[in-house]
Amino acid sequence: MEYSLTLQSDCNLVLKNGSTRVWETMTGGYSAECYVTLDLNGKLAVWHPRFRYPLWSSGIMSQVGYYALVLRYDGTLRIYGPQLWSAGSSSAQLTAGIVGWTWTKTTESVLYSGDVAPIGTTIVNGNNELTLLDDCNLVLNGDGATKWQTGVTDRTMHDCYVNLEANGELRVKHWGGDVLWTNRVASPTYSSLFSCCKPTPCSLSMAL
Repeated sequence: MEYSLTLQSDCNLVLKNGSTRVWETMTGGYSAECYVTLDLNGKLAVWHPRFRYPLWSSGIMSQVGYYALVLRYDGTLRIYGPQLWSAGSSSAQLTAGIVGWTWTKTTESVLYSGDVAPIGTTIVNGNNELTLLDDCNLVLNGDGATKWQTGVTDRTMHDCYVNLEANGELRVKHWGGDVLWTNRVASPTYSSLFSCCKPTPCSLSMAL
């Protein structure tokens, strides 16, 4: 399956699976001057310069912050944000701004909430690699050096995995359920502000 999101020349924002139309904003019939915006409050909108109001919007607004529109591997279109936690140095830390390093290829470099990544999983972007090692240590390497690691290891069981909870908490766990490491961050807000497109129509996904 190959998903694509396109703002067409007639102002219709369309999600397709190959040549099959999965979802659309139903805003066709206008000229090519249209554009799409994602506001700092998380609202997605399709605009035409002729009008003061958007032709279409997700209608959902949240706290001011940094948001990302993500077309997931399963064909779901979602808005995520704001950031809860980042790691790119010798220690994990809470952050209030933009991450110090970013992954530009979103669909190839993201662990989504609900995903489970076993030992050997490697997320790559450029020279950066995030890997769960055989001893259960989650390590970020780049440019020939270790930029960050959990520092938590278990050399006896070799049965751990990484998962990202719906509330934004990143964990390294045993398959038996024991938590080896956590970023100790849980969001009181929604992990996914807007969700649509599988199959149709759009819906609000609220993961507390």
